Amino acid sequence: MKYLFLFTIILCLTHISCIDNKPASGPGRNEPAPVIEEQKPIHEIPGLHLLYTVNDRLTGTFTSDLTARVLIAEPDGSRRELLFEYPEYIFHMPPSPTGETLAFVGNTKGEDGQKERHLFLYDIKTGYYRDVSASGFYSRAVHTGPVFTPDGRWVVFLSRWAVDSGEYNIFKCDVETGLTGGLYIDPVEDVPLTLLPDGSGCVAARRILNSPGTLDYISIDIESGSSEILHHFDNVTKIGPAHFDDSGSFLFCDIKPSDDIPVGEIGARSREVLSINLDNSTTISLMEPNTVTYIYQVFRNSENELTLLLRRQEDIEGEETPISRIAVCGIDGSNFTYLTDTSARSYLYGPPPKNNKHISPDNSYMFFYRQDPLFKHEDIWVMRPDGSDSVNVSDTAGYIEGAAGWIVIPE
Repeated sequence: MKYLFLFTIILCLTHISCIDNKPASGPGRNEPAPVIEEQKPIHEIPGLHLLYTVNDRLTGTFTSDLTARVLIAEPDGSRRELLFEYPEYIFHMPPSPTGETLAFVGNTKGEDGQKERHLFLYDIKTGYYRDVSASGFYSRAVHTGPVFTPDGRWVVFLSRWAVDSGEYNIFKCDVETGLTGGLYIDPVEDVPLTLLPDGSGCVAARRILNSPGTLDYISIDIESGSSEILHHFDNVTKIGPAHFDDSGSFLFCDIKPSDDIPVGEIGARSREVLSINLDNSTTISLMEPNTVTYIYQVFRNSENELTLLLRRQEDIEGEETPISRIAVCGIDGSNFTYLTDTSARSYLYGPPPKNNKHISPDNSYMFFYRQDPLFKHEDIWVMRPDGSDSVNVSDTAGYIEGAAGWIVIPE
């Protein structure tokens, strides 16, 4: 009886001590559990984001039989998420100005079972993509950069009428219907298309037949396909895409002058940056002779001044191949400033025929590629247009980093 009494007392004390004992963390009795808010997918968050592709691991040699993953990331590198996968290699990937559609060029099998490059449209809301290439518009040898019109209605791009054709032509695709047709049937150069500032036409490079050193910039009306010459070049071997100021009165480009040298000798490497007044055809060279400089974009800096985004190749002692560095300058060539140093190969996607806008639409960020000296691969970085606040956004060692582009998700 005595032992039974002691057992009862101990049991009661234990029970009393356990009542309303709260755990070290978490809600107590009769208290609601805290609400855990799930983060929205990045593609549902309005504002500026970066899209980029990551292809399968490096295999030691380039192959186009690779799976591509398209990711969307915050510009500060704080978050990145998978948007979708594509079972082959993706070559170009511009987002639409409306933030609703993504165009990309990807490998696929043609009717004969051979690889072709087709144009696809990806709907960001539904998460589905569709092949909008008409039969024969893409071949295994095509390199092209599609570009959206400012209203997002059309995608304009370069391709060939047939697989065995050596000539490039211009086509357009209606984004809503997916219908694709010819826009300009005469041969043009494999140089990325750019748009006139008002978006009414695209600008292409056309070589004059039987005149290897003669090229024209022509503008093509996107609705009618009619064309006119914007500027004529003599003694030019190659030419890059056209870039414009806000009014469309000045055109900026880079050219490779024709080499006036004896047969068998090697000419100096040169890529000359020009400023062209379209009202009177006055042309000014903005860079010193015998430099290799490419122009990628015209944008407004933090002081609201028109600025050129450039990539320059330089020979560095101890390096077998030239180092690429990113630079900016004024539209008159003044204030040439490097944004990256020679500690790592930093470059802009290209050289042409790639077609990417590296500066964001609000001129607040730019993306670029930097080679990791240890792993010998490239990551995608983001920094301010003055070279500050650089951050590694992709950080995927051992993988092939591909096309990228800015997108603004609408409210």
